[in-house]
Amino acid sequence: MYAPLLTLFIATQAHAQETAPPIDEPVADELIAAEAPPPTPSPASARVIYTGGLDGIGSGLYTYETVRALWAADDALGGRLTALEVHHGAVALGPFGLHADDGKVATLVAALAEGPPTCGEEQPVVALRLTGEVLSFDSGARPVLVEHLLGRGAEETSRTQRACVGAEGRALTLVGPPGTEPDTWDLASWEFQRALHGAWEDPPVAGGPAVVAQPLRLLAPPIQEASRLHALIKQLQAEDPAALYVDAGDFLAGASSVEDDALSLHRPLSWSMLEALSPTALVPGRSELIAGWTALAAELEDHALPYVATNLALTETPDTPPGADPCDSPAHPLPRCVRATVDTPEGPVRIAFIGILDPELHTWIPALAHDGVTITDPLLGTQDLVWALQRGPEPPHALVALTTASGEHQATLRRGLRGVDLMAGDPTFATLRVEEQTVDLAKVSAGRKGAPLTLSLDGLATLELFVEDDDLARVRNRPVLLPGSLPLDRDVARQIQETRLRTYAALDQPLVPPADPDDPARPWSQEAWSSLVCEAVRQQSDGDTVLLRALPAPTRIPGGLTELLASDPLALLDRIVVFRLPGDELQAVLDRSFGLVPVACGATSASAKAWGRSLDDDRIYRLITTDRSLVATPLGEILDRLRTPGPLDPRLQTEVLGPQDQRLSLRTAALQGLRAQRGADGDLSGVREVLVTDASSAKPTQWLLHLRGAELGLDRFEGVEDTAFASVPETMATSPSSTTVALAGDLALERSGEDAVWDLRYRTTYETLAIEGIREEVADDWQLSSSLTLPVADFPVLGSRRWAPFTELRYDSEYSPADDTSDATTQADLSLAAGLAAEAGGALDLLRVGGFVNRDLANLDEKPSELGLRTEVETDVSLARYLDWKSTLDLTLWAATADDDASDLRLKSTARTGVAMPLARWLDLAVFVESFVIQGRVPQTEDFGSAWTVGAALDAAGAWQLGRPPVRPAPDAGG
Repeated sequence: MYAPLLTLFIATQAHAQETAPPIDEPVADELIAAEAPPPTPSPASARVIYTGGLDGIGSGLYTYETVRALWAADDALGGRLTALEVHHGAVALGPFGLHADDGKVATLVAALAEGPPTCGEEQPVVALRLTGEVLSFDSGARPVLVEHLLGRGAEETSRTQRACVGAEGRALTLVGPPGTEPDTWDLASWEFQRALHGAWEDPPVAGGPAVVAQPLRLLAPPIQEASRLHALIKQLQAEDPAALYVDAGDFLAGASSVEDDALSLHRPLSWSMLEALSPTALVPGRSELIAGWTALAAELEDHALPYVATNLALTETPDTPPGADPCDSPAHPLPRCVRATVDTPEGPVRIAFIGILDPELHTWIPALAHDGVTITDPLLGTQDLVWALQRGPEPPHALVALTTASGEHQATLRRGLRGVDLMAGDPTFATLRVEEQTVDLAKVSAGRKGAPLTLSLDGLATLELFVEDDDLARVRNRPVLLPGSLPLDRDVARQIQETRLRTYAALDQPLVPPADPDDPARPWSQEAWSSLVCEAVRQQSDGDTVLLRALPAPTRIPGGLTELLASDPLALLDRIVVFRLPGDELQAVLDRSFGLVPVACGATSASAKAWGRSLDDDRIYRLITTDRSLVATPLGEILDRLRTPGPLDPRLQTEVLGPQDQRLSLRTAALQGLRAQRGADGDLSGVREVLVTDASSAKPTQWLLHLRGAELGLDRFEGVEDTAFASVPETMATSPSSTTVALAGDLALERSGEDAVWDLRYRTTYETLAIEGIREEVADDWQLSSSLTLPVADFPVLGSRRWAPFTELRYDSEYSPADDTSDATTQADLSLAAGLAAEAGGALDLLRVGGFVNRDLANLDEKPSELGLRTEVETDVSLARYLDWKSTLDLTLWAATADDDASDLRLKSTARTGVAMPLARWLDLAVFVESFVIQGRVPQTEDFGSAWTVGAALDAAGAWQLGRPPVRPAPDAGG
């Protein structure tokens, strides 16, 4: 269809040439000159190579695309992935993979300790490659799964498998290309990679043979691996020697995952790698500042590297002299910006780099505040510098902000920062889909430069800047992925491997089972992992409640975790601290921190229980947290608002000690807590059940010595003063009104557990009045009782509160008879009660309702057994920060007998209420009113008699757990 049009076009052009008038040559030249555009000069260009968010050497990221494909095949084919577990005992060298048959690092090391292994004949295996990961089937059979994966991006690759035997008969398996041998058997030249071993079952076929699980192994190289990254950056620098290298933060290795409370063993290598790359600008991130500014400054004395921090300022800010270079301010410990000029044939390209730190670093690194530095607002702390650079004598053609700040702060910078051209360093891995982006920029004044262009970053990226007419005209950005097929930097790789060979074997032990026993390939979620770590810390530090800041996400790997994998997210410098708080203060802390502290276990605001028991105001509880959690969450402020402990109180905050009396770290507490639950034979079933399923409601056996009250008081007693009750053997019924000094005590030995709650309790009250040598008893009573409550038989009645059956045996007596006559009898009542006891909680400390049978042992022959009802109530309500309202009631009702006389009572009630002001956690100053009401069973005592006491007292109370284990980590299990 195009031929006729082309013929017509040619004929038309020929006719035009024949009919047009001739043009003189000078006129033609003039027209050509007028129509041709002026020549466009080539733009000056400069290249920047940049990284950010690398998180050190040990943070190689595994995508496990093959595992995702297996999960998808599981659903699509109806087959089944029956098992999948990680093996650390696998290394790679080019196309070769070497596996210890038992999956252990120690086996690899020992097998090659005396030289190359002896390998058998090659056996062909079915092998697939997907995103650099090699999946092979040991049986050599070709499962249906293979065709499914080939249709979804996998490529079949030629591989054979050889059985090898190393030193001491240790078994290895070598997988590699047929007919070839590895260049070396020196393990330091190989690379540790994570291997996944499992089994696959094809879907059953009707009438076909029984399905047999086919063993498979997957060897996965990491992306963003340090030695490949280093080699690639050096290659890019060799291709363009004028290229600038910069890092937006978190290049250095941070805290160690294999040594406690220490910086990474790879950190010296990180410094060497940076120096070899000759960077132009570096920004300190979390991994650089992990130990604080003072520690980083000491390291920088040995490494002269161009670190830049625009919004890192000294707390005590000195004055900046007028006319000073805006990049070098005495108010900042590091330069605020770095200028660089790239000379090109088309002219110089001036670039300025600023480094913006995330203010959230303050919450992760409390040492910053102690080191005299602060991270100012990213926007306010940067804008003044930007204007100074743009208004300088030679403003930069491109002003680049480097940052690994969180998305929230980056959004703020995009909305509010003016005059910045580009922002690089997004560490979220949200741009894996971007291969390249080119943006043409309009020429605008610096004041109109808003919303800096955010550049893609996935570990490593390149940036080309094009300058026309002395202004930035175009940028081209290309993220650079790091597949496992890239060559290594051999020197860097060897140093990394040597460090891992020294440390991996000790931590290569199973520690955490799969998150879901019915789905062994499912990885641990952030929520489940945080709960697991929290419970491990709680049990290891003997805490009643644990409150922690948000924890790093667990290693996203199918199945369970080894100690090595569990150590990676625990590479923190957090140290354990304990706060000793009475029950009411702990409840206040839990209420105020609910929803504000991300990780909590043990007693929480929702359950208000510690080890399965309601909080007791008399007990001192252990709240476990870390030094960094106090800063990273509102917990520190909440605890600061608690009342100041008195001089006799224990310290509010103490440190938990670990081995060699060193401060216990979060890493050690968590790992040792998990190890303590691991069976002697390596069984991990107890880890999930004890630490996740049952730990929050577990009620282990506990013994307490409970001083309910030891009172010294000044009382005003108003007696019954009714002669009708003269025969009642109750001191308070027969004593005259008086002002006295009183002593009272209430001490109990308590044992509680899942099966029962038992106590042995002694209560006493004693008051005397001495006037002119005459001694008069005002109160003279003591009781010895023992009760048993059966929580295993509890049931809900009377609302939502749970009730449990109880029984109590009580002996009620006095030190001396109610009067001093020689034939006076001493009160001696023995009673057996049974009924229901309410679950304590909230304001209610004790509520018992039941019946009893009583014998008067002082008149055993004259008095029959008596029946009755008894109710006991104890409450404690916090009225204000320094004021509590406490009340008790003991009410007894007797049934009539055939032998009632004036000594027998129908009702006896003792009630007390008052307010107490704490002088210390164990000592109150109380003002109270106590009533004593009785009624007899015969006509002369049927009127109510009452006595009243108004007084003030010093009241001591407390509870101490007997046999509480010392806070020491469990014996080391290899880490």
